[in-house]
Amino acid sequence: TGAGGGIVFLPVFTLLGLSVTESRATTMALPWFGMAGGGRWWLRHVEKGGLTEKGRAVVRRMEELGMVVDIAHCSHACVADILSMSRRPVVSSHGGVQATCDVNRNLTDQEIRGVAKTGGVIGIGYWDGAVCGTSPRDTARAMKHVRDLVGIEHVALGSDYDGAVTVRFDTSQLVQVTQALMDEGFTEDEIRAAMGENALRVLREDLEPLRMSVDSVPVP
Repeated sequence: TGAGGGIVFLPVFTLLGLSVTESRATTMALPWFGMAGGGRWWLRHVEKGGLTEKGRAVVRRMEELGMVVDIAHCSHACVADILSMSRRPVVSSHGGVQATCDVNRNLTDQEIRGVAKTGGVIGIGYWDGAVCGTSPRDTARAMKHVRDLVGIEHVALGSDYDGAVTVRFDTSQLVQVTQALMDEGFTEDEIRAAMGENALRVLREDLEPLRMSVDSVPVP
């Protein structure tokens, strides 16, 4: 949805099966959020701010409806705003961490700690812009940093298999990531958690709608 009244359509989206929504400024997502660097040429001059009041209202409504808030395309100001107000686990579905790949879009250690505090997960990608390489070992090193910083329960896969990124392997070859995690010293239980269990846990927690208060009905 594009126009500011889109908040009233959130219940419709949930009925249609939409459960994970990225917070960013595009015509296909919610236009009240600050955008991370890069993007299409016509978005490069969008001011990279935080949430507007309407943006905050959208996040609250999403949580009430059982929609997962995804900060993968947020600006850093937007990430800070969402983490400060979240009542449910927040996810970064695909990306990297600045500690192993110093790219502006990637999460800082402070942001990683913030996501972990909500009980959420950080999905680590497989492409150069996320992990500064395309080797499974590059992905594993980023996952190891998250594990060492906040715990294995906040580590997840973040493939971004949408055809827009160049990767070295496809889903049928994820065993390469498994092997890279083993090479980094991950235990069998840790690998199982990172390869899917953590993401499933967050989905189960987030997809249950919150009980709505009488003053939570959105204003168009």
